[in-house]
Amino acid sequence: MEERHEVTEEASGGEGGAVQVESEEAEHFRAVVDALLFYEQYMRNWLAKCEADLHAVPAAQRSVMPPGVMEKYRRVRELATVNQQFIHHMVADHANMFQNSQHHTSAVGQGKKAEQPTLFNMEKVKSTLCQFARDWSAEVPIFLCKSQVTRAKRRET
Repeated sequence: MEERHEVTEEASGGEGGAVQVESEEAEHFRAVVDALLFYEQYMRNWLAKCEADLHAVPAAQRSVMPPGVMEKYRRVRELATVNQQFIHHMVADHANMFQNSQHHTSAVGQGKKAEQPTLFNMEKVKSTLCQFARDWSAEVPIFLCKSQVTRAKRRET
């Protein structure tokens, strides 16, 4: 059943208030879609930083690291691409998501340069993907949920 929320002129401060609320909602919606569409690039940037940090570690210290770290980074990069494909399916019709409402396509979706999503929004995207993984799969890829696992362990202690 569709739930509708209408803002009365009195509650919104008149007709201008309703337009402002709608504008703020549309802006927030675009920010969410832009963050979703930026996910793969965000992960690639994060992986590049991790790899650069790894190469900055002295060879003697690198020799005691578990083998296969670079292979894990390669695998994370592949899975980020798979996740991005899922995200594209999820937001494919975002412009027509709400009945009787016209949302403009996000700048990222149009191939235009948009403001880079905030770290907070990117963490929400990762958290959402992690939740999908928990809900839909028997095995949760740890690299997707590393921050959530770390937070949960801290709470337990």
